[in-house]
Amino acid sequence: MRSFVGKEAYFEPKFKLSFWRSAVVKTASSSAEIRRSLWTLFYPSLDRSPLSAEPEKNFAADHENGKEILLAHAPSRLSFALPSGRYLISGNYGIKQAAYRGAGRTDGVQFRIALTRADAPDHEILRRYLDPRKHEMDRGAQAIWAELSVEAPSVLVFETAAGASDSWDWSYWSDLKIELR
Repeated sequence: MRSFVGKEAYFEPKFKLSFWRSAVVKTASSSAEIRRSLWTLFYPSLDRSPLSAEPEKNFAADHENGKEILLAHAPSRLSFALPSGRYLISGNYGIKQAAYRGAGRTDGVQFRIALTRADAPDHEILRRYLDPRKHEMDRGAQAIWAELSVEAPSVLVFETAAGASDSWDWSYWSDLKIELR
């Protein structure tokens, strides 16, 4: 490692780098499985790893009002595989305050949660358009709580969609839990 001439005082001459093998890597059978498992490490506001997150660049760990959130800039799609069974889906969703306060100019975001299956039409659990600049009740975290009966293996999808523009659409999900009952 080299420093700029005359700037040596700003650099420590020694450093230590350590590597270790994660338990996730030891038990995973494919790179896709490793990637899904790492989600719960990097995005602690989720209680499980998603099947997919599209586009990946639209997701990031963040904070809102002191709570961990999963920033899901619209448009985004987060999918979870669900085997048959009864589930309780809970958590929160919303738009970051900075997107509508001060210089923020969001025109709103549509949130959608649906159960999808190849052999059946989508079962929509939630569809709500939040526009916090125009409607005060759309500000802050909005609660999700739904009981769901899954009769055949399905995919649970959490989507955000932009309004007329995707500028300032700093939408998020937080405390998402998908509990088998």
